[in-house]
Amino acid sequence: MAVTFEFINKGTVTASGGSADITISNIPSTYDDLVLFVSTRNTGAFSATSRALAIEFNGSSSSFSYRRFYGTGGVTGVDNGTTNAFIGIAPGTSATADMFSLSKIYIPDYTSSRKKVFQTDGSVGSNSSSDYEIDLLGGMWDSTSAINSIKIFAVNATTLNLAQYSSATLYGVKKS
Repeated sequence: MAVTFEFINKGTVTASGGSADITISNIPSTYDDLVLFVSTRNTGAFSATSRALAIEFNGSSSSFSYRRFYGTGGVTGVDNGTTNAFIGIAPGTSATADMFSLSKIYIPDYTSSRKKVFQTDGSVGSNSSSDYEIDLLGGMWDSTSAINSIKIFAVNATTLNLAQYSSATLYGVKKS
C-alpha cells in the first residue's frame, strides 16, 4: 500500500498583537486521514510559563474526551478530561525567548460515520532543565459528522492569545 501526504491548508497568526485561535476551514473529504502540525507561543505573562491548547472540530468544543500522559521537569503523570480537547501547550512570555511548542495531531477516518478519534504528541522546551513538557494523548470526539474545520485555541483565551508566527499546517493522507 502506498501512502501519500498532500498539503491542504495552513493557518498562521500574522498580527503582531496575536490572535485568539487558528482556524482551518473547508477541509475537503477526499482523504483517508488528516495530520496537523501545530507550532505555537502565547502572549500571556503569568506565573506558569505555558498554557494549555485545545482543538475544536466543526465549531464544536463539546463531546470531547482524552487521556494524557505527560512529563515535565522531573514530574510525570496521567490525567484525563471531558471539557476541552487538550492537544498540547504553548509557552508564554515568561518562557525562554522565542521558544515555540510543537504538536502533531493525527486524525484517522475523519469523514467516516463513526466517532472521531485522534492522537497527539507534543513538546515544548526551554533553556531550563526543569521547565519543559512532553505530552502524549489519545482523544475522541463523540460525533459521527465528517470533520470539515479545525480550530486550535488557548484554553484560557480570555487572558491570552496565540503569538505572531504561531501556525497550524494541515496535510491529507491518502492510502492506495
